[in-house]
Amino acid sequence: MRDTVITLKRAERELQAVIERLHYDFTAFEIQHFLQHLQQQRQRPIQVVDFPFTAEIYGLWVPAPTTDYIFVNAHLLPAHRVHTMLHEIAHLLLNHRGVDIRSVLGEPVWQALGLSSGTGHLRSVALNDSPEDEEAEVFVLLIQQRVARARRLQELYGESTSLAAMRPYVHGLDLNS
Repeated sequence: MRDTVITLKRAERELQAVIERLHYDFTAFEIQHFLQHLQQQRQRPIQVVDFPFTAEIYGLWVPAPTTDYIFVNAHLLPAHRVHTMLHEIAHLLLNHRGVDIRSVLGEPVWQALGLSSGTGHLRSVALNDSPEDEEAEVFVLLIQQRVARARRLQELYGESTSLAAMRPYVHGLDLNS
């Protein structure tokens, strides 16, 4: 048990170091701004594509020769969409080795994506138990914590209420800022 705790703390410190090396100002966090920052820092485009996957597939990252592609299920709610994007960004930044996405998705879906590279990472209901997926989830948690400390939760979760008449009251509670 003690060894597991030490290993987890070491892994968290390593992930914090990766985030520090991004030199990102989380007080300006908005997912598109974050993506632009990563593209500039890495000198490599990141193309985000909404794709009508089945409900079991949340998103995937595919590194191509000149661009990184992040495909996000077009049916996800905004908060889940941002989480999925951060998860795929984690795989990208942590240099995780990919799996054969073509065999997981099947040839028809793969052809619809229009990519030649066959490896990447898939975030789905069924395939979330690998050490790399667990590391990506911890990375997302650490990013979320920084966004929360920067008082930018709305950028992760959207409006705190869908009822316009309730917004002044909910905003007064300071739950989402």
